[in-house]
Amino acid sequence: MNAKSSENRLHRTLAKHGYRLKRSRLRERITIDNLGDYMILDMSTNGIVAGWRFSMTLDQAIAYAKDLV
Repeated sequence: MNAKSSENRLHRTLAKHGYRLKRSRLRERITIDNLGDYMILDMSTNGIVAGWRFSMTLDQAIAYAKDLV
């Protein structure tokens, strides 16, 4: 399975549980506040629940979603 289809599946899985996957737009310019990967947000509060500073890899985000199920 390629990364894009994994990401799309993850978006759907998280949405079913009230979360949203957000990918960094600064993938080329890594900063101290933006490490260039993913974070997971709670849709009701728009608060970060995992991956502060876009620090989660796609595999880590998938593992987080598996814990929700």
